[in-house]
Amino acid sequence: MSLFLGASAAFAQRPDQESLVDRRPFDQITLNDREVIDVMTLKLPQRPLVSVPADGSLTVRLLDRPAEEFEVSWSNVARVRIFEELLLDEARRLAAAGKFDDAYDYFARLLAEYPSLAGLNDAVSEYLRGNALALYQANQHDRALALLLTLYQRNPNYAGLATAVETVAGKIIERYLRDGNYAAARGVLELWRNQFGKFGDAAATEWQRRFEAAATRQLDDAIRLVQEKNYIAARNAVSKATAIWPQLNEAANVVAQIEREFPFISVGVLETSPREPRHRIDCWPAIRTGRLMQRLLAEQVDFGAEGGVYRSPLGKLELAESGRELTLALDPSLATGGHDGSLTADSLARYLLATTKHDHPQYRADLANLLSGVSIAPGAVQLHFDRVYVRPEALLQMPPPVDGQRFSIADYGPEQVVFTTPQAESAAPGGMRAIVEKTLPNDDAAVTAIVSGDIDILDRVPPWQVERLRAAKGIRVESYRLPTVHVLIPNTNRPLLAKREFRRALCFGIDRHWILKSVLLGGMSQPGFEVISGPFPAGTSLSDPIRYGYSNRIAPRPYEPRLAAVLATVALAGVNNPTGRKEDAPAELPELPELTLAHPNDPVARIACQSIQVQLARAGITVKLIEFSADQLLAGAVDCDLRYAELAVWEPLADARTILGPGGLAGDVQSPFMLSALRELDNASNWNDVRARLAEVHDIAHHELLVIPLWQTVNFFAYRESLRGIGEAPVVLYQNVETWSNAAPGNVARIEPARK
Repeated sequence: MSLFLGASAAFAQRPDQESLVDRRPFDQITLNDREVIDVMTLKLPQRPLVSVPADGSLTVRLLDRPAEEFEVSWSNVARVRIFEELLLDEARRLAAAGKFDDAYDYFARLLAEYPSLAGLNDAVSEYLRGNALALYQANQHDRALALLLTLYQRNPNYAGLATAVETVAGKIIERYLRDGNYAAARGVLELWRNQFGKFGDAAATEWQRRFEAAATRQLDDAIRLVQEKNYIAARNAVSKATAIWPQLNEAANVVAQIEREFPFISVGVLETSPREPRHRIDCWPAIRTGRLMQRLLAEQVDFGAEGGVYRSPLGKLELAESGRELTLALDPSLATGGHDGSLTADSLARYLLATTKHDHPQYRADLANLLSGVSIAPGAVQLHFDRVYVRPEALLQMPPPVDGQRFSIADYGPEQVVFTTPQAESAAPGGMRAIVEKTLPNDDAAVTAIVSGDIDILDRVPPWQVERLRAAKGIRVESYRLPTVHVLIPNTNRPLLAKREFRRALCFGIDRHWILKSVLLGGMSQPGFEVISGPFPAGTSLSDPIRYGYSNRIAPRPYEPRLAAVLATVALAGVNNPTGRKEDAPAELPELPELTLAHPNDPVARIACQSIQVQLARAGITVKLIEFSADQLLAGAVDCDLRYAELAVWEPLADARTILGPGGLAGDVQSPFMLSALRELDNASNWNDVRARLAEVHDIAHHELLVIPLWQTVNFFAYRESLRGIGEAPVVLYQNVETWSNAAPGNVARIEPARK
């Protein structure tokens, strides 16, 4: 004992900053004088020690002097606690203090290394109950239910568990029902019934009854609406009914009758179509809807080794071998003598000549400079050119003189647009009567809508949702034939944006590669997604023919925020001191003004612009984001410093002038080099010349930054497997709309009158 007392100073433990849960195992002795010492793991009669022996001694090694042994008389020992008891006591203390994340680490180690420790299961159950209660009070109901499930699996007879599950699960179901996420609500109900045994069966059964009652009410509404011939509303009602509770026997009958009496296709969109769409390469909703409401003289349907492949809804296009004559042989069903506004060769010829006048709404400078005359032949119109132009069909992407639209808007609203055919009431049995576009609030809602069957097609699938939909049963995900180019269009009417140095600052201040790969693609890799150096598409591979307008020699500018800040300051100084003379310089340079960046209300554009906003702020350029609709864009009502645009540059030969020419998307071009290059492009007579001239245009655009190139994307759409006639990789969604149909429903009975 004298040795032990003489070494008592050695038992004074210095504070250890390491958490108990991270330490190597040790034991703890409490002496009669309440002094506590930590020692190397002891050899005890049993672990944990039930009671302290009455006599004898204990050999110990101090943690900080492990090589020395000391004898401790049992008569001086009040208590011995082994390491696992220390862990359990600390875990309980942390849980009681509400520090559940910290307590979790202790319980995890105990369960892994000391699963048979007495009292551990009860402590874990109490921890799970307390943590679930705290999460419930914090409105984190999903996490609370997950912990209650873990508690049930460990201790199904825990007191009060059934009531807790009923309360938490009920709250989650109510929240999902408020949000209209019926599939998620049913998932909670199924989890409740399948994973928690029978103790919640009565309450879960009551919830099921409520689901079935709500679905039945919706189905009754659908039956009534069918009888009133309000088929679109009926389809919405039956879709909601099956979303609430899919096991409705009569739902298939309702859908079948709608398909027989008024077949239509429901299309989910993320941007509402414009009321009056017209051909614009920078407006996706107009590109989509234009195919329905505004047929063009020449429509691009594919892309080949020598530019776009075009088809005319009016007849057959044929380019002479000389390249100086284009013939449009009219469909005989359209050339009916000119009565009642029908199309004739004469009326079309007069229209084409009129488009070469500056004051015509469809005036195109490139066509006017190329066209030398128009002649007519029986049932055909011939366009004569004063020089060879490799793809003159591209210049005819304009509406015909007679309204050739197939669809018209029957109902227009911010949430739903209904397009009907002129023959909707007299269409043959089984013929499609309408297209119903539903504007969905976000991409998650869009995915839910197509999976649940609320829509038949989803017009755009953001890249981060592609794999999720590919895994969904009954859904096909395809890509459009041609990629699109994303750019920022500066408003050069603003003095600062008119400065090339400032446009370069914007380009250097955006980490385009990071936004594309990490934000839009979520770290995944997709062919066709790449950062670009100019306004033309790079294609999905080096051999992709649409790449003919892209110069391989020009690499995208790197991300250099410091250089961006310097260039922005230089540009601002130039605006405030146009003469450049020192005596004209302001005493103090003002701060950079806040820029407005406008973008369409599309999820890809929105998240990209949010990332651009953050990155430009690092270069000292503050940006305010505003959203615009397709109607606002087409009406010229978007007032901003920068506009985010997604360009369908599917024929660079023709679209170069649309983007960079006078009056084009880039505004009034003040670059004589660009104007000269565009004139040279107009005079290109073969594809080798076209490629060389476009490379020059790309080079000038890269230096002038009339538009700021961002990246190229491949675009996806999704549709239910029951839909037929979509075609393989269409250029636009409605390219083959005349052939669309839903697969015939199974052998189902006709709906009887509504139940009383």
